[in-house]
Amino acid sequence: MKAAHSRMSCQLVCDGDTRKGSCSPFCGHRELEEEIGYKLEELELLTSIFTAPGFTDEVIHIYKGTGLVKGGQHLDTDEVLETLE
Repeated sequence: MKAAHSRMSCQLVCDGDTRKGSCSPFCGHRELEEEIGYKLEELELLTSIFTAPGFTDEVIHIYKGTGLVKGGQHLDTDEVLETLE
């Protein structure tokens, strides 16, 4: 659940905030395993987009992951999610 609203939502795996110095592809691999319990062999950058041009300078990077292998989920204590397969 996102703190910005009180409803459940379906989301893609988030790779972290690259403005804080994190490396987006590395974070994508890490977050995928932490949040949904899968490792992947390849992560290919498909595109980068501005989320709300004219309002914010936030950019998101969209990747395609292939070669999924079941691993172990490692949620933070405040994370509640269900993986849809």
